[in-house]
Amino acid sequence: MSQETENSNHPELDGPLKSAVWAVLSTPVPADAVERVKQRARVLAVDSQSAIDRKQPRMRSSQILRLCLAASILAIVVGGFAWFNIPFTQSSVYAQVAERLEKIRSIVCYVQFSETGALQQSQDQFNVQKVSYLAPSLHRIENDQLGTIRIVDREKQNSILLMSESQQAIVVNGPAAAAMDVNSPARLIESLMRHIRVDRAREAGLVSLGTQTLGGVELEGYESTLGGETVRAWFDVETLLPKMVALRFEIPAHMADGNAVRRWRVMSKIEVDVDVSPDLFSTEVPVGYETLAVDIPWNQSSAELADVIEMLRLCAVANDSKFPLRLSVNDALGSPLAIQSKFAAALEKQFNEGNDAERAAALQKVQEFGSAVGRAMAFQFSIKPENAWNYFGGAQLNEADRPILWYSPDADDNFKVLYADLTVQDVTRDNLPAKPQAVVNPSKARNSIRVSTPNFSLPSGAIREYALLEKARREGTQFNVEYLSLGWMPEFIESQIQYKPGEEIVMQVVDPKWKPQRDPNSSRLAFLGEFTNLKGLDLSHLYLTQADLDQIASCLKLERLSLSGVKVFDSSSHRLNGEELAKFSTLRSLELLDLSQVNFLGGLTRLADLPNLHTLYLSSFEHINDASIAEISVLPNLETLVLAPVYGTNPETTVTETGLESLKNIRRLKTLFVGYHGEWTLPIDRLPKLLPDVDVRSPTEGAPPSQ
Repeated sequence: MSQETENSNHPELDGPLKSAVWAVLSTPVPADAVERVKQRARVLAVDSQSAIDRKQPRMRSSQILRLCLAASILAIVVGGFAWFNIPFTQSSVYAQVAERLEKIRSIVCYVQFSETGALQQSQDQFNVQKVSYLAPSLHRIENDQLGTIRIVDREKQNSILLMSESQQAIVVNGPAAAAMDVNSPARLIESLMRHIRVDRAREAGLVSLGTQTLGGVELEGYESTLGGETVRAWFDVETLLPKMVALRFEIPAHMADGNAVRRWRVMSKIEVDVDVSPDLFSTEVPVGYETLAVDIPWNQSSAELADVIEMLRLCAVANDSKFPLRLSVNDALGSPLAIQSKFAAALEKQFNEGNDAERAAALQKVQEFGSAVGRAMAFQFSIKPENAWNYFGGAQLNEADRPILWYSPDADDNFKVLYADLTVQDVTRDNLPAKPQAVVNPSKARNSIRVSTPNFSLPSGAIREYALLEKARREGTQFNVEYLSLGWMPEFIESQIQYKPGEEIVMQVVDPKWKPQRDPNSSRLAFLGEFTNLKGLDLSHLYLTQADLDQIASCLKLERLSLSGVKVFDSSSHRLNGEELAKFSTLRSLELLDLSQVNFLGGLTRLADLPNLHTLYLSSFEHINDASIAEISVLPNLETLVLAPVYGTNPETTVTETGLESLKNIRRLKTLFVGYHGEWTLPIDRLPKLLPDVDVRSPTEGAPPSQ
C-alpha cells in the first residue's frame, strides 16, 4: 500500500481522522442515553434495552455536495496532522499469523459500526457495508442502502464514487484520493496488516486475548495498540486466518459535548484469497455516468488557531452572523457540521440546475467551507485536557467584549482568548474574562441550570436479559461480552416484598436490616470469572456478599462499575462501607464509578489508587459534608463529579464554602453537577466564583421557582 498517504508516521492519529468525518461520510448510529428509573418495581421484569436512533438516509441527490464537502474535510484533517512530529513505534504479534497475513492476495468481508466492539445482532443492517480488497492497494466499498460504490486505488492515488440512482460519479485524484480511504471501512484491513506484523513480537502494545470457541472453531485473539488506535483480532488457530477484527477510535470530550465517545468498526464474514475480478476495482467512469471531478486542496502544514478562526468566520457568515452553539464533531443542531450541511443544501439547487460555471462555483464554495472546517477539527484534535480548552457558543459576529473560546497552548498559566470580533488576546489565568452565558440551543440560554442530573449507564449493547447471559455461557462466547447489567435482571433481584402481576399495590412496612435467605459466605457472581473481557458492570440495588465483592474486584478490565444502592449482608444487611470500598483498589482500569445511594462515612480516599477514574457519581449520597468533600479532593484525575445529596436539612449533611474550597485541589475537575434536595446550605449560586475553571451545573428537578 502507498506509504505517502496512509499517515504511517502518525498511526495514533488514525482514530481521530476516522471520527472527524464520521458524521459526514456515514450515517451515525448514536445510542441514546436512557435515564435510570428513579423508583423501580423491584420484582418486575423490566425491558430496559436502550433505544437506538438511526438517522434515515437523505435523498441521494443531496449526497453529491455532502460527499464533496466530506472529502475536503478528510483531506485537510490529514494535512493538518501531517507535521505533529509524534514518534512512531513499530510493534508485532503472533509470528505465524503475521506471516500468513503478509501473503494474503484478496479479502472480502462485511464491516459494521458498533458501540461495544461486538457484532450487532439487530436486523437493521443500515451500517453494514461490503468491503473487497485486492493486494496490494485496491479497495471496493459497497453500500446498498445508499446505493453507492466507492473504489480506491491507493497506489495510483485514484478514487471514484459511483451513485447508481443519479448515474453520477465523483472522481478524486492525487493524495486526497487515498486520504478518503482512511475513513472508509477498508481502514480495518489496512489497520489489521499494520498491527499484526512479524516485527512486532513482544511489544508492550500487544496483548493476548486468550482463546475461545466460536461455531466449533477454536480462535486465538490479540489486541494491539499503536498510539491512539486499537485493533482487536481473532484468528482461526488452524488456518491462521482472521475471523473477526475490530478497530476502535475515540472522539475527545471537548469535541463530543463534554464526554469522550468510543466507537468501533467491526469486520466479520471474512473470506481470504477468494477469486476477485480486477475489473471490479476499475476507477474509470462507467459509460452513461456523469463525471464530477473534485479538486481537493492539499495543505500539509500544521493546523493552528488561525484555522479555527477562519472556520468560525465562515460559520457566522453562513448562519446569520451567529457562531456555532458547540464545536462537537457530530452534526447536532448548531454544530459546524450542521451549519456546513445547511450551507451545502442552500447551494444544491445551483448545482443541480445551473450551467457548468455555476456548478463549478458551487463545488468550489463547499470545498472551501469543508477545508476550513477540516483544518479547525485538526487543530481541535491536537488539544489535550491539560490545555484547558473552553468554547462558549451562541455569540454574534463582532459582539462587543464577548469571549468565544480560550485555551492554554503550553498547558500553563498563559492563555489565548478569542473574542467575537475574531481578535486574540494573550492573558494569564488570573486575568481570564468572566465566562459568558453560552447558548446551547436557539431558544434557551445556558446558565447553571440543567434539566436533570446525569446517571450512570452502559452502552446499548450491554446484556440486560438473563436468557442472553445464559446463552453466552452456553455457547462459549463470554469473551465477546463487554457489558453486563445484572441489576436489571429479575433473576438477581431479591426483595422482602412479594408481588404478583395483577395484584393491587399496597403500602407495606419493611425491615431495613432484611437480608436474603442464602449463605452469606457464598457468591452468586462467581460466573463473572468466565467473562474475561468485561468492561462494564451494573449491580445497582442488588444484595451482595463479601465473596461477591471479591469477585467484582477480580474483574481487572472493568472501566465502568455501578454499585448504586447495593447492600452487603452477613448476619444482617448494610449499605456499602468505606472498608469494603477498599477492595476495589485493584480495578486500575476503572473510569466511571457510581456510588449513588450509599451512606458510608469515610472511605472515599481509597479511590485515590485508581489512576484512570475520571467520573464519580454520588447521587442520593447521604453523607455529603465538608469532610467527605475533602476526601473527594484527593482523587487526582477526577474530571466529572456528580453531587446530589439527600436529607439536605440535616446539619451533618451540609456543605459550606470551606468544604468546597477543597475541590480546588482537583486540578483536572471540569464539570460539577450539583443536585438540589430541599433547603440545602450548599451555596450553589456562588459555586462559579469559588470554582471559576469548573463548569457548574444544577438540575431543576425538585427545585422551587426561586431556584
